[in-house]
Amino acid sequence: MGAASALQFALKEPGRVLSATLVGIGSGSDDPPLFRQTAEANAKQIESGGMRAFAEQMGRNPNRIRLLEKNPAEFRRSLEELSRMSPVGHANTMRGVQACRPSLYAHEKRLASLRVRTLVVVGDEDAGCRKPSEFLGRVLPDVRLVPRVHRSSDGRESLAPFAAGHGGNYCRGAGTNDGII
Repeated sequence: MGAASALQFALKEPGRVLSATLVGIGSGSDDPPLFRQTAEANAKQIESGGMRAFAEQMGRNPNRIRLLEKNPAEFRRSLEELSRMSPVGHANTMRGVQACRPSLYAHEKRLASLRVRTLVVVGDEDAGCRKPSEFLGRVLPDVRLVPRVHRSSDGRESLAPFAAGHGGNYCRGAGTNDGII
């Protein structure tokens, strides 16, 4: 949801955006009715079973298993953080934001005119994001697409070849936070 929010901000306020990094964007774009149905089912599960049960279910998703294998402590921490979120807020977000958002494809004309440098990253386990990310790679005028990134605790390993080809500018953040900038 964060990547979709970042993209919508860039579309609405392009003059205020130097660049955008969109990781795992576009889930639900290829089958919006199924995405809405899943969002509603998740909201109901949260309301009936709570955030802990929802977090445990999310931990079994293919796009989370790599983190479990690579960094079990970070995996547990991420599930613990998810389980502490507000069940009312999370269920309402599922229904009122995720289930209602249009497919990325609906923004094609606006995307084609967006003059913001954009990095699109899609994980190898993010099957629902592959086609939408490839779409962005074709439509956005100033885009770099990094496909099939292996998920790890911070993504640096998989992005190293990309960063090396761009002078390393994508690898070092300010201060103590290393990451994509």
